Amino acid sequence: MLAPLAAVLAKVGSPKTAEAGVHREKLKRWFWCAVFGQAYESAANSQSAKDVSELVAWLVGGEPPESVAAFRFDPRALRYVTPRQRSIYRGIICLILAHANGARDFHTQAIITGKLMADQGIDDHHVFPSNYLEVQRNIKISRIRDCVLNRTLIDRTTNQMISNRPPSDYLNDMRSTPGFPFDEVLDSHYLPTGANSPLLSDDFESFLEWREGRLWEEIKRVTGVTVAADLEADEAEAA
Repeated sequence: MLAPLAAVLAKVGSPKTAEAGVHREKLKRWFWCAVFGQAYESAANSQSAKDVSELVAWLVGGEPPESVAAFRFDPRALRYVTPRQRSIYRGIICLILAHANGARDFHTQAIITGKLMADQGIDDHHVFPSNYLEVQRNIKISRIRDCVLNRTLIDRTTNQMISNRPPSDYLNDMRSTPGFPFDEVLDSHYLPTGANSPLLSDDFESFLEWREGRLWEEIKRVTGVTVAADLEADEAEAA
């Protein structure tokens, strides 16, 4: 997506007025719509050429590109998105990193940056450990255990500490650490907080439901879409 973005900026330039902010917001919306619409998962060259012409027209006052205007999303799909669905999966991880207050490291409490990810071995890991879900909760379908709703950025030290323990166990260790801003750190990853958090009762289904709704709010915010699509029903009708 860098190639069409660079081409658009070269053609349109960067205005020195308030219009620059308008351009930036439009480009951000296009980026997120293309990511969650998986526009570049196939035929990327054709999509790139199409987006360049349509984005240039949009920035100078025309209609939004098709990748924006036709964007639709079914938040229920997040339950089945694993690293194999590269665009949506990586988009969710990027949304976490783009949290307004900064996603904070579980170990150091520092805002996660590229340097910190490299230094602390931060990677995407399970919130409910996969082994715990398979052995203790009898969830045998791997894509449910591995779905993006059950993933966030966790440092190497914390991940080793978590091992195959349920959230109520390892989170209590974190919460009992003097001075640790427990709720703030969890909230920075769009994870539920408070006494009724499903993490503290190891309620996996309620956790998936809560996080699906929370991440859907963020997807709506960055893409501008307002209503969830029922893509399964649409596919059935088309068939």
